[in-house]
Amino acid sequence: MDSTSSRTITLPLSCFGRPPSRAEVLIRGLSLGERLRRAGLVLGAGIGVAVIALPIPIVHLVLPPVALALGIIGGARRLSRREVFQLAEAECPYCGTRQRLNLAGASFRLPQDVTCIQCLQLLSLGEGVAPPHPPG
Repeated sequence: MDSTSSRTITLPLSCFGRPPSRAEVLIRGLSLGERLRRAGLVLGAGIGVAVIALPIPIVHLVLPPVALALGIIGGARRLSRREVFQLAEAECPYCGTRQRLNLAGASFRLPQDVTCIQCLQLLSLGEGVAPPHPPG
């Protein structure tokens, strides 16, 4: 999969007590090189914090091992992400506000919980069946 591969899908955006609305979601596939770069940044940050904390008394006993462990775990998680949300737009099924969902850069997995920017209602992306396209 190359770094420019992306696809658009339609998913349901639902909330309690209302029929779901349609969300248009753009998903971007990450190449191995991009995934390695993203993982290397997290690992590098962990190593950087560990090195900076070494000369600090008392702190150097705990912070460097924790920073290294978090860098390794975070890097492994970033390396395993093959697809990320690039853009997600939908109308809130509760208040009707058209909005961009705050998912850009997040790992593509469903269902995904989001909050409406207008009514602050908790919404679920990807649960259930998307309503059909409106006629016309």
